[in-house]
Amino acid sequence: MNIEKLNKEQIVDRLEEIKYQAEEIDAERKELSDIMMSKMTAKEEMIGDYIITKVTRQSFSKVDLTLAKEFGAVIMVEKLDTKTLKRLYKSGAKMTGMEEYSYIMIKRVES
Repeated sequence: MNIEKLNKEQIVDRLEEIKYQAEEIDAERKELSDIMMSKMTAKEEMIGDYIITKVTRQSFSKVDLTLAKEFGAVIMVEKLDTKTLKRLYKSGAKMTGMEEYSYIMIKRVES
């Protein structure tokens, strides 16, 4: 398939098809990973030509701030005010370090 020769409608159709395939592949990968993890008896195993390592990470994003304060586990950090920077940029301010990205969004129109 020569994608350069596709018209806009064909491009959108292909993007949607690929997105659906990617979602199916991601779901299968997650299921296979879960099954493999449940079958592993050690933290690390050699299977064929691969070393499989069971990795555990912690996420604290849902820990209540009040509880974190009780533990003395809160830090204050300076943070960019992106709303103000965006407003300044749109008004013509020149700033180094700002990057701009463009992408397309596709939404199906209900018929």
